[in-house]
Amino acid sequence: MIFLIFFLLVGIVVNVLMVWGVMIEFCWLLWPWLAFHLVTSVVYFVAPIFAIYHADYESFILAAETERWKVFLALIPIGWGLVSIYFWIVISK
Repeated sequence: MIFLIFFLLVGIVVNVLMVWGVMIEFCWLLWPWLAFHLVTSVVYFVAPIFAIYHADYESFILAAETERWKVFLALIPIGWGLVSIYFWIVISK
């Protein structure tokens, strides 16, 4: 829980640094934002794998019809990761 609060606070700080860097036209303040969102994008792509395969692999395959909602639920972070990478590309230019 403390890790999540720390991660949230770091996200707020890097977003404030990005806004401040744009206002004073100092591009070096954008790098913390880019690094933070690179890490979060990796987490967005890795987390669904752990969410789907957290249970026993054989039971997941056998219960694929009843557990299909987990697969669809795992698409949400993957989609948000793609959106985050798009923002990362736009900001880095």
